[in-house]
Amino acid sequence: MNFYTEFGKVKEKYAKYRPTYPDSLFTEIMSNLKSPYKNAIDLGAGTGLSTAFLRDNFQKVYAIEPDKSMVNELQKINKNVEIFSCAAEELEMIEADIDLITSGNAFYWMDGEVIISKIYKWLKPNGIFAVYKYNIPTTISAAEKIISEEDKKWDEFRHERLKDKEYSIRTIKNSNLFSDVKVKVIDNTINLTGEEIVGFFSSTSYGSAYIRTIDNPDKYIDRLIDKIKNITNERPIPVNFNLELIITKK
Repeated sequence: MNFYTEFGKVKEKYAKYRPTYPDSLFTEIMSNLKSPYKNAIDLGAGTGLSTAFLRDNFQKVYAIEPDKSMVNELQKINKNVEIFSCAAEELEMIEADIDLITSGNAFYWMDGEVIISKIYKWLKPNGIFAVYKYNIPTTISAAEKIISEEDKKWDEFRHERLKDKEYSIRTIKNSNLFSDVKVKVIDNTINLTGEEIVGFFSSTSYGSAYIRTIDNPDKYIDRLIDKIKNITNERPIPVNFNLELIITKK
């Protein structure tokens, strides 16, 4: 069930418009670990938004990404990072002494039951699994009406897994493998231009799928950017990318 192998079709937009994770996210994750920080795994690494942080804080990082187009971007982060171009479900680690396993905006695309058992095997005693995601971003600006109208078109292409907001926490708890399961919201509001907002939605599975069905996608994107710029007087728009962080301990 590797739905997350499709993002390479929009890798340029993904790399350009996907927001980075806030420092507060990693501060919270690292507060659950004790040094020294030796080994980490990033599942569904994408273009390396989490891998880059792990690389700077761990002696060895394993980045797992099944989409070969994404791997091309990921290879730019090469210091003490070993890349596995395969689905997480297919990965067989030789080393099973992992301090931290992360999965950002990717776990809900995976076969949770298979992955959870592998994660438990890979983690060292008291090792941490951190899974985090933002839901469909929202804004309280005048642009929200425009985005909501377009979202009615995109929703037809939104996979049911994206609508299952409890998938990650339910899968973790149902495994009965981990202790001390915690859920926390990480505040993450980002000011974006009209181009950046449209660019983000164009990089999503549902937005990009819709765009591939229309005759003139560039015209559609330009028109949507202009509508947002006009209604906001071209001012940056605060967009809510708040993160749900789930932290579990082996």
